[in-house]
Amino acid sequence: MTLKQPSLRFTLDRNLVSPREQMHFTTYLNANQWDETVWLILNGMLETSTAYTIPKVLRGYYDNLLVGVAYIIECRKPAHSFFDNPLATLINAPQIPIYFWTRNGVMVDSNTNRGFVSDELDLFTFYQQAIAYLNEKYLYGLVLESSVERPAAGYTSSPLCDCGLVEIDSYTPVELMLAKHKNLRKKKRKFENKGGVISTVRGALDKDTLHKAMQFLATLKLQVQTPYQDNYVNMAYKSGSLEDSNLVHLIATLDGAMVGYHSFVQCQNNLHCLSGAFDRTRKSNYHAYENMILESMHYAQQNKIDTIYYGPVLNPTKASLMSSTEDWEMRFYSRFAVLRNALKMITPYSKLKPDTFIPFQKTKRSVMNDILTN
Repeated sequence: MTLKQPSLRFTLDRNLVSPREQMHFTTYLNANQWDETVWLILNGMLETSTAYTIPKVLRGYYDNLLVGVAYIIECRKPAHSFFDNPLATLINAPQIPIYFWTRNGVMVDSNTNRGFVSDELDLFTFYQQAIAYLNEKYLYGLVLESSVERPAAGYTSSPLCDCGLVEIDSYTPVELMLAKHKNLRKKKRKFENKGGVISTVRGALDKDTLHKAMQFLATLKLQVQTPYQDNYVNMAYKSGSLEDSNLVHLIATLDGAMVGYHSFVQCQNNLHCLSGAFDRTRKSNYHAYENMILESMHYAQQNKIDTIYYGPVLNPTKASLMSSTEDWEMRFYSRFAVLRNALKMITPYSKLKPDTFIPFQKTKRSVMNDILTN
């Protein structure tokens, strides 16, 4: 039975979603082709934090029945997403907390979740009331989601980057794609001729490999930072250390030296990218990135994976390798219209201006026609 216009009560804390609570959302997980691995990853994120970034769980109740759950991140230094220093430092000085919620998909970057609802509640009802509750607790919030998603009340928006995915059927088989594209074959051959190998590790990474992976991640030069960037390495470290066979890590080496990695979580017939980085101190990684994506496709074919979700597309190589994308937008929520409008006015002059993402946005054309021509 679906509740008709229920009035929900909410709590916000850092308590893990327990196995007993998880049982309320089994039907919803199955309907979305997810499984209990979702809780492993998102609860793992809850166990990380910094002085300025605190993951939390939002729970919605009807009477005393748990009917909805969402994971958000409380951020106290969001200005670095918009501006460089010293302006960002000045704006962040009061450390006024905001809420941040990434809703396009699940588990990507260790935190993405649309929210989870029980059989008694529809997702949008939970979403709109959750936003209203968060707007009372915080001055404002940022929600990233597909532009086709229905928004809650009291928002303004700005275009963001694409969210990329690889649908394996459109590439099958990988060998056929390589046979048709001379340039991609050259990049694969060059990587292999330089001693390039990509290996697969399931479960937890050993300490040395995990340490190197986190070094690569911590030294990335980012054009766009998330409001929770100071906690990103902690989140990646947590997922990389989990002992679970659904965790899949691809490790790129050149003559035995590690030069990059990508971590995924396998959930039913899908792969979701948790994190990834390469050694940018080297003069060249000899196309390890392209080979990593090819290997992820090969892994997917061997393991009956339908779709690989790669998350935000913020470089041209990644954009050209995605088989399709979804348009993201950033929605500013606040109970104060003046603040919403101010954020809307500021964004076109910030690092998150729409022009930032145009070079990485994929036009709706077949990847077979344009794959990595450089």
